[in-house]
Amino acid sequence: MDKLLPNGVILPKIGAQSFEYGGMTPVGTDIIIPDGNAIPFLPVFETQANTYFDTWGCVGHSHDNALQTDAKARYGIDVDFSDRDIVVLSGTVPRVGNSGEAVLESVQINGVIPQELGDWDSRNRDSKVNTEEVYYSYKRSDEGVKAAKIHKDNYEIIGEWVHRSNWQEASKRGVLQLYVQAWYINSKGEYYSPTGKFNHAVIMADYRTRKIFDSYEPRIKTLDSWDSIYPWALKINLIKKNMAKPIIKNNTLVQAIYKGEGGGQFGLYLDDNILIGDLAELLATFYMRNNGETVGKTMPLNKEQWDMFTKRTI
Repeated sequence: MDKLLPNGVILPKIGAQSFEYGGMTPVGTDIIIPDGNAIPFLPVFETQANTYFDTWGCVGHSHDNALQTDAKARYGIDVDFSDRDIVVLSGTVPRVGNSGEAVLESVQINGVIPQELGDWDSRNRDSKVNTEEVYYSYKRSDEGVKAAKIHKDNYEIIGEWVHRSNWQEASKRGVLQLYVQAWYINSKGEYYSPTGKFNHAVIMADYRTRKIFDSYEPRIKTLDSWDSIYPWALKINLIKKNMAKPIIKNNTLVQAIYKGEGGGQFGLYLDDNILIGDLAELLATFYMRNNGETVGKTMPLNKEQWDMFTKRTI
């Protein structure tokens, strides 16, 4: 029997400023999941369905699952971040949900904290405690603030939008957050979308067998086809910070790829300075200085790297 869930996803708007897999992002192309099967790296299951209410936080829950899976696959470490911290601080709205962009920006700005500093018992039988109002009244403790800063000092969280045509290759290099319709089940026990609408966020568990990891039981589900879900996925990467000043060749076009003030701007590297100013003038200078040969002459910089260089107006 089909069980339909309420909408919890605000679908992304992919545009020219969106960081796209295979493009200008600071994420390396190292293969960390050789066969695209992330099941051995999945975290402990944590549900978003409470005894008396639903968090509506599938985007936050799946983002957390992606971070934990990526940490295990990329670095061989077991981590457990607080779902509640991510769901609430990212501005999730009950009966509306949230977007992949908003959750990503929130964890980039606020960091993440260990589960025990933002814990929540979803099976609590006390109807006065296990409520939507209490859940969303959460604020970080002083200890949580300190833990988030330590994590931000050591790691950055980077998102890349990946079109369906690149999912197989991308699944070998990180963890994908997917947007599905919950839930229609066919006679084979496979989940599918008969309407083309998408209301729930999960992560990819295994590309070859079309398995996903969910925040509802059954935790691992099989889709009838990858074509049944939204065509864009968010690849979520947990990257250790390298504070060494990057080596950049002269006449390289660089971009500050971080959210917040100053993020997204372009510059032209020259003699240990970054020239900034009018984008059209920068691009014209970039093409002229490279005689039109621009392949391999671009580089993304995170905020720490961008701030290491003196800026001069072109």
